[in-house]
Amino acid sequence: MIASVLLTTVELLRIVLKITYPIANFFFDSLYFIFNGATKPLPAIDNKILLMPVTELAEKIRKRQLKCKDVMRAYVKRSQLVNPYINAVTDSRYVDALQDAIAVDRFLESGEKTEDQIADETPLLGVPFTCKEVLGIKGFAANFRIGDSQESCRRRRR
Repeated sequence: MIASVLLTTVELLRIVLKITYPIANFFFDSLYFIFNGATKPLPAIDNKILLMPVTELAEKIRKRQLKCKDVMRAYVKRSQLVNPYINAVTDSRYVDALQDAIAVDRFLESGEKTEDQIADETPLLGVPFTCKEVLGIKGFAANFRIGDSQESCRRRRR
């Protein structure tokens, strides 16, 4: 009996949401347009490195066909270019990231590990990535604690 009522309620909710979602979406899109104007398109991607699949990028870095430093510069440049449009970066570590990339290039040049060892142990070595502030990273704001202000989260991570 309870299962039947629950299933009926869920199905009714699904139907209501299916009908109301497009209306709400149109309404909020219209409000956004009225207050913020038309959404500006992002600048075109002008670096082929940014279009490579991550596995290809990792392989080219491992084989030293691409310098990790050059890959990082391309990603940093793109991040800095589009962030004013999308407002996604809360904390940046661009200088540190470039230093890390140079360290990866030195490591690869040292021959300390074979290409196969690197592929097995650290398959994405040198591939840039970003993460949300919900991950606790030393020295960065962590905004994931329920009920805490951003400042108190920042103090905890220091």
